Amino acid sequence: MNFDIKRTNISNGHKKTSEYYFEPLVQLLKKVLLKEEVLHADKTTFNVLDSHRTKDYVWLFSSGRYAEKKIHIYKHGPSRGSEVLENLLAGYKGYLHSDGYSSYGKLTDVTSIGCFAHVRRKFYDALPAKEGEKKSTSRLAVERCDVIFQEEKKLADLTVEERQLKREQFVQPKLEEFFGWLRTLNPMIKGKIGTAISYALKQEAKVMNFLKDGRLVLSNNLAERGIKSLVMGRKNWLFAATTEGAHANAAILSLQETAKANGLNPQKYFDYL
Repeated sequence: MNFDIKRTNISNGHKKTSEYYFEPLVQLLKKVLLKEEVLHADKTTFNVLDSHRTKDYVWLFSSGRYAEKKIHIYKHGPSRGSEVLENLLAGYKGYLHSDGYSSYGKLTDVTSIGCFAHVRRKFYDALPAKEGEKKSTSRLAVERCDVIFQEEKKLADLTVEERQLKREQFVQPKLEEFFGWLRTLNPMIKGKIGTAISYALKQEAKVMNFLKDGRLVLSNNLAERGIKSLVMGRKNWLFAATTEGAHANAAILSLQETAKANGLNPQKYFDYL
């Protein structure tokens, strides 16, 4: 309508609209989300000017790939400590896909599912600069990882029970062979390849946990794609001036990404709410 509205008024509108309409709905969605047996989690830094901390964080918790109800909950947290995670997931019992961050493993009644994409990424980052070095350990590792992902991709359209059975036949042997091969390598290897091998072996048990249920997946890419919405927006937002603004930002993102995941037009959905 060509009104010249100050940015401060727009930001205050976001905060009040979030407080009055959006945040109660996000709390209801969180209750539904915590009843899911499979979740994904990720986090990223977010600058909040009035927090007086070097870094604040925004956490993301999402329902699993095969969940009937697609939900994404973003939550502003003052740190990345385990106490924040325990508070956000209070009472949750089930499977949690995540990266290798140690605090995820401290949750009680939660089975941590490691991300095999992170394992592959470490070896990919260790690839030699010269393309001609075909027999490098890092290249062999990446190729073995790719084969495992290809086998898993074939099972995407199966039922949970069928997927579980086929994984035991085709995916599990290749995973066991991959980690067994890593253990035969020189443990004194230094540099990026040494870091990749060490990381993979530390994550082995969590990665193998994905074989426990056909609803689980081999990577945490679902949450990584979700957190990217915040990361891309952050390039424009830069920061939140207040903690209240950070909470509002998280609530608005939660409903936007949940709407998109369920095939809704986010703008029309916000108007409706």
